[in-house]
Amino acid sequence: MSRPFVPRTVYVTDKALKYGDAARIAEAFRQAGSTIVRGTPRLPRHLTPAARYARAKSIVVLTVDERPFFRNCRPSADYEINLVRGCPGMCEYCYLQTAAGPSPYTRVYVNVEEILKQAGALCRARNGFITFEASSQGDPVPLERYTGALRRAVEFFARVPDGYLRVVTKFTDVEPLLGLDHRKKTRVRFSLEAPGFSREFERGVPGVEERLRAAAKIAESGYPIGFLVAPVFLEVGLRPYEGLLRMMRETFANGLPEDTTLEFVTHRFTERAKAFILARCPGSRLPMREESRRFRRGRFGTGKYLYPAEQLNVAREAMLQMAAKILPEVRVEYFV
Repeated sequence: MSRPFVPRTVYVTDKALKYGDAARIAEAFRQAGSTIVRGTPRLPRHLTPAARYARAKSIVVLTVDERPFFRNCRPSADYEINLVRGCPGMCEYCYLQTAAGPSPYTRVYVNVEEILKQAGALCRARNGFITFEASSQGDPVPLERYTGALRRAVEFFARVPDGYLRVVTKFTDVEPLLGLDHRKKTRVRFSLEAPGFSREFERGVPGVEERLRAAAKIAESGYPIGFLVAPVFLEVGLRPYEGLLRMMRETFANGLPEDTTLEFVTHRFTERAKAFILARCPGSRLPMREESRRFRRGRFGTGKYLYPAEQLNVAREAMLQMAAKILPEVRVEYFV
């Protein structure tokens, strides 16, 4: 059984101190064993990239999201909603390697009520259902025992007409979410990787089996659940993922809950991400050979390396057939 995340140091910014939640959250961290410091973190310049990365992952910053911006979040949801930014996990392939920059601290926003209020206003201004993804820029679950932010969001969206919340996690500390009045308007998904790849590339997160057991707890509490299988590595075929789907079936021997979802995201990388990964994880065996991928340029001139279209199409068809055979009651949302 994995232990709850306890950061080494928690920094409290001056702006955060203007909010009453800052003192409450800081005290919760202090009682867990964290050192509380007023200000912002400054890491020693002499640290290697690997050491700097490891040190940053042991730091939490309590701060304020002064201008919440609900960016498009396709294909997962309509918009992002950020209660935290960052994650204490150290998965080699994670896009947060670059999204968080050279100092990937986990940032906790103490103005949750303001963020939720703006999300509610967005719901009222739009016609039809709106979904918000709470895990686009971080994982709020390992911080929830200290912040209570996700609980607030779950209960908030339970009351907002046409507003729905989605969260995806690799962590198993889900007890704070059990027993809430969610009214089935929050879907909790668990990010999974084929066990062999998980053991090699995922660090600082619970194992796949523990995540599946946590998913069962969430399902028993009545939440709609789902699974994000990511990243899917195609270099060795799909057999590792067949084993993963069968693990899911075995965990839910009596059948998965109605409307359980599956999402598949294939591995991709950018030049910047590759540089970060190789600096922080020397000797990484992630498949990042540009010559075996196709390059797709983005809107702002940057781009990423994806699997060739033909290889991707063959894998998509095979994976959908495999999922339909092993988990026939599950709805696949996308394969990208």
